[in-house]
Amino acid sequence: MKALMSIEISITNIPDLKLGWINVFGAVIVLLLVIPYIIFEIKFKNRKRRRMPGFVMMSEKFLWSVCCILMTVNLEFLEFGFDSKYFFVIYLIGNSVLLFTYYVTWISFFIKPSFGKRVTAAVVAVLVFCLSGVTLTNIFLIVFASLFGTCHIFLASQDEYE
Repeated sequence: MKALMSIEISITNIPDLKLGWINVFGAVIVLLLVIPYIIFEIKFKNRKRRRMPGFVMMSEKFLWSVCCILMTVNLEFLEFGFDSKYFFVIYLIGNSVLLFTYYVTWISFFIKPSFGKRVTAAVVAVLVFCLSGVTLTNIFLIVFASLFGTCHIFLASQDEYE
């Protein structure tokens, strides 16, 4: 009970949570999402992939870019920040847990590649964008993360590892 009270007191001390032009938390999260993917692209550049329409690959890249921008940059027509201190806490804890899971999955994948690990990493990346969209109350991020997820998970499921 005492621990819950100390959490309640520390949450109430968080200042106003409207963000400025750049969401530093979002930028750090995007950077942390990119690092394992760059390693993956270098290590598995010659991987086999089933044939698929080119628009799916182009859509995934475009939607990834839009999600990254919506996570980090304040577009003037949106209110950029957290509606409550509890959303901020959920954002930090939830994304920390998801990023931990993301890194554990990638490390495991780099040790022994498998279909399940690759798709799991893709799903977790999408969940990071979705959680961020919900806690930032950014409907555009939620919509684009959903579209990105469809393409990203589909592409991840098309890779073959020997």
